[in-house]
Amino acid sequence: MRTANSAMNNSIIIGNCINLPNQVDALVIGSNKSRRINSSEAIIYGELPNNRLSINAPLTIPSQYMPNAQGSSEFSKNIVAKPDGTFGWENKTEYIPFTGADSTKPVTGDIFIKDSSNYTQLTSQYIFSADNSDTGSLLGSDGIKFIEIGSDVASISKSGIVTQGESFTITCNKPKSRGLIGYYDYTDNIDELDYVQKKYIDKKSSYSKTEIKTNGKWINGKTIYTKTVFYDEIPQNGIIEIYKDFDNIETIISNQMFTEWWANEIAFAGNQWNGELFISINQMLVRILNVKIPNSDYSKIDSFTLTLEYTKLTD
Repeated sequence: MRTANSAMNNSIIIGNCINLPNQVDALVIGSNKSRRINSSEAIIYGELPNNRLSINAPLTIPSQYMPNAQGSSEFSKNIVAKPDGTFGWENKTEYIPFTGADSTKPVTGDIFIKDSSNYTQLTSQYIFSADNSDTGSLLGSDGIKFIEIGSDVASISKSGIVTQGESFTITCNKPKSRGLIGYYDYTDNIDELDYVQKKYIDKKSSYSKTEIKTNGKWINGKTIYTKTVFYDEIPQNGIIEIYKDFDNIETIISNQMFTEWWANEIAFAGNQWNGELFISINQMLVRILNVKIPNSDYSKIDSFTLTLEYTKLTD
């Protein structure tokens, strides 16, 4: 095609009001009633030798004319565009939707979140959050580990807390806090290396008319028992048969005594008074003796209280 001002050889022109520059092998389709337009502004402009086609209008393809690619592995490319509108394709990449991953299409690789000084790694086994020196915390199915420069320094798991430091601190910012609290009474379960509850301490430092297993151990490993007995009827000879109240004693670990003899204006703790009245004890008997008056009538004693810690022959 040739005009007075231009030549369009081997070109296809459809429309009107189009400026036709000197060029060959072009495709121009367009029309403009308000002004003349350049061929490159037409709704469709093509450079046939360069295999280039420009569409200068919104492009719409009705969905009924496009195959459904949902879930199909055959559609493995994404259409992408440059800022100037040039289309291209790239390999299709799976992304996690903002609504979350579908249970049928879980994430199978690691996820990294990183800024200039910190990063977080999410895997199928753990979450690791750290700074650039790899100091941070690792959360896994077996608990939490605290890491400094790649080495474990502490951990929390269902079986306990472990730290490599010289001390371990548990604190509360409320001054009236009660500290560590037990939900159950563990007194009867206490072992040698266990920390104890207040109730256990109270039990250890209290007195009972019934025999108590203290959970303490004597030097031979045997369990220590304790019991307190109050006597208000003392035999005339001053000999009290304690084996009736403390059965199967093997070793007496400690004893505490308190004697009241108001006729002589005596009330004292311990096993002697004023170098005159002495009390001796073995596994079977307690003997009270007034060395100044050996034949005293000891039934006049108002009361004698005895607390023993001891091991037993039956253990």
